[in-house]
Amino acid sequence: LNRALDMKRQPGSAIKPVIAYAPAMEKLGYMPTTLVLDEKGDFNGYVPKDFSNTYKGWVTVREALSESLNLPAVRTLKDVGVEAAKLYASSVGIPFEKNDTGLTLALGGFTTGVSPLTLCNAFTPFANGGYYSYPSCITSIEDSSGNTVYSRPETKTCVLSKETAFLITSMLESAATEGTARRIKIDGVPIAAKTGTAGNDEGNRDAWTIAYNPDYTICCW
Repeated sequence: LNRALDMKRQPGSAIKPVIAYAPAMEKLGYMPTTLVLDEKGDFNGYVPKDFSNTYKGWVTVREALSESLNLPAVRTLKDVGVEAAKLYASSVGIPFEKNDTGLTLALGGFTTGVSPLTLCNAFTPFANGGYYSYPSCITSIEDSSGNTVYSRPETKTCVLSKETAFLITSMLESAATEGTARRIKIDGVPIAAKTGTAGNDEGNRDAWTIAYNPDYTICCW
């Protein structure tokens, strides 16, 4: 089993920037200063809760994302619409099953899940000014005479505005300096990051961190 390529796991809150906040900024004009409600609610029988089971009321999108608050993410996905959000997430390689149609997607509740490589690559548009490319391990192959017999095809496509990419990165920098990903902070090194967990009251089955800067994007499961 190649865990980077073939392992499918629940992404938890690590999916929030991809499935909720980036589509909301692109389609609804959300900003880091937009207020969202962190309060328990019932969404047609789906009753999510925050990790600490405490709620902050109205918070900014920046605070909601950097602190990984669950209810604001669910409400944001509801505002965007599940199908519209899936359309963007699909454009950056996130796979969905036919049963992936509910607001549970905001918190990483997938039927099957994602591989580390898939989740890692879904974050690259935030670092690349809105451009996504299919992942590849080989750039070119040359024969013994130095002739190029294979070159990686150009797959770069624009999936986000550079403004949205910049703002998402700014909020995830907050997550890395003062939010849920603050343990990976490195003095003098610019880092944007998002964490995510999936499990139950007995503990986590999955724990993720995705971090990036202009040079690298790294996913750890």
